[in-house]
Amino acid sequence: MAFESKLLAYALSTVIFAMIHISGYIGIYDAKLLFCCFLQYIPAGLCLAWAYARADSIFAPILMHMAINVIGNATSIAGACFDDSDIGRITNRNKSATYLTLISLFIFR
Repeated sequence: MAFESKLLAYALSTVIFAMIHISGYIGIYDAKLLFCCFLQYIPAGLCLAWAYARADSIFAPILMHMAINVIGNATSIAGACFDDSDIGRITNRNKSATYLTLISLFIFR
């Protein structure tokens, strides 16, 4: 695949991934918070696109996404015990998912 095509595929899949994940918050939270949430999904989207390209199989990003969700939900539950604000509930999970995604790059390389 040509470099430009690969770059476009990564960008498009990452934007779609982020938009799907923030779509449930549209109309509930203001645009600034939605934009922050959108930005937090970019590393995960890029890593999942990379995993798909590297493994040449949809199962690698699916397994990564499942692991991110399990750990993200666990930390969100734990974080909710300490931070009861809206921003805390949304960003605790997203920050954890971002950190896990970056760590998983070293595991799957």
